[in-house]
Amino acid sequence: MAQLSTSRFTAWIATVAGVLLLSGCMSGSAMSPTGTPTTAAPSPTAVDPTPTESEDPLASVTALVARADRLELRDLTGSVVATIDYMSAPGAVAVLTNVFGEPPVDEEYLGGNHFPDGVIHRWGGAALQERFYDEEQRVNADLNNLVWPRFAVIFEAPESLGITLTTDTGITVGVTHAAISAELDPALWSCMGPAVDVIEIERESGPVKIGVALSELVIDESGAYTGEKVAGVTKIVAPEPVAYGCA
Repeated sequence: MAQLSTSRFTAWIATVAGVLLLSGCMSGSAMSPTGTPTTAAPSPTAVDPTPTESEDPLASVTALVARADRLELRDLTGSVVATIDYMSAPGAVAVLTNVFGEPPVDEEYLGGNHFPDGVIHRWGGAALQERFYDEEQRVNADLNNLVWPRFAVIFEAPESLGITLTTDTGITVGVTHAAISAELDPALWSCMGPAVDVIEIERESGPVKIGVALSELVIDESGAYTGEKVAGVTKIVAPEPVAYGCA
């Protein structure tokens, strides 16, 4: 019996030792894994921000330039951003409202010898004069051209609401004739004064010259010409016929 107990005890010791040995292997395996390394989580993909709407090109306009056949809207580099044809419909009012950032002050007026009834849309020293010529007469009298524009541009100051008002060569209201004498041709004259940037347009009745008028006539508080002349530019008007009905 004692010998048998010893054998069982020995077997039990062996079993326990095996269990402990197996436990040690499992423990070592857990501490020193030999499996496939864990892959790091991928970085999130960069997403481009939602593109904003293109900036309105009219926001870059810094100058209005009166030309004989059109009004040019230019940026700080002198590049033309947009043009407005004087024979076009008065959508120009909406365009300039965008440029100046505010609506114009509108004033209706009665016509006279030179102009029909109309409306002046004014932004400080800049204005569009919308002219209501008789459309039937326009066609029948060969006046469906710049002699009878649907609107004209008027500058009464060097700038308005931060926008420069000028001609193609940089003439502004207030300059003296002496300062721009090299640009003035005595043969090119309008009813208001010297004319610059002159072009010639074809008509059925013959060609006629159109330019940008540099008014030398003084205007009173009511807006009427006094007949007095000065040796400088009091107003810039385009388009204006050259030597058309005026001496």
